[in-house]
Amino acid sequence: RREMGVAEVGPKLLGQLKNVNLVEQVRAEECCGFGGTFAVRHPEISGAMVSEKVDTLVDTGAKEFVTTDCGCLMNIAGYAEKNQKPVTGQHILSFLWERTSSGGEPS
Repeated sequence: RREMGVAEVGPKLLGQLKNVNLVEQVRAEECCGFGGTFAVRHPEISGAMVSEKVDTLVDTGAKEFVTTDCGCLMNIAGYAEKNQKPVTGQHILSFLWERTSSGGEPS
């Protein structure tokens, strides 16, 4: 999002799919708190950030979210599962594959 400047690519791709209701959380551009060693060096701040991120996802009413970042996926989905929040996560490539392939597993 920050380094590559491609934040709009994912939503644009998702918006082109049929049977996908794209909703965006408030402050979507804010970090989930993982950020490499940040979570280790500042666990209290990191925990508060992911908690807020998950709460804003739940507030959208969405049952699942997608992300382009594996670290964010692990942090957000892990927090949601551990805290029994009603949202699951998936990497955008897996999501796109499932909805655009003719079936089967990615090769």
